[in-house]
Amino acid sequence: MGSFSISNKKLRKKTEYDAVFANRRIINSRLFKIFWGRNTCDTPRIGISVTKRNFAKAVSRNKLKRLVKESFRLNSESLPLIDIVLVVKKEAALQTAGAFFVELDKKWQQLTKTVKEQS
Repeated sequence: MGSFSISNKKLRKKTEYDAVFANRRIINSRLFKIFWGRNTCDTPRIGISVTKRNFAKAVSRNKLKRLVKESFRLNSESLPLIDIVLVVKKEAALQTAGAFFVELDKKWQQLTKTVKEQS
């Protein structure tokens, strides 16, 4: 089981986000896009992007961020040592929290498999 906090597992600086985007390794879903790149840390790290253009209400943006953080927390033990930027698409607004969570779990497994294949 993951730790109770992901505060030390977040991407915080623009340069960290830029490094992930520069690699252009992407996993697509109809609800979100996952950009990833290797890191030198001892833990996987995540950055979350939920744009105001797609989700006008802060309540919606924050709910999606909480769902992503919780899913990442539960799966971080099984993820490889990579930096992840998850960009939520506007189609996610039409999904229930349960369906969004299930889709995230599938993509974490796919991401782990993809990273292992490219090693």
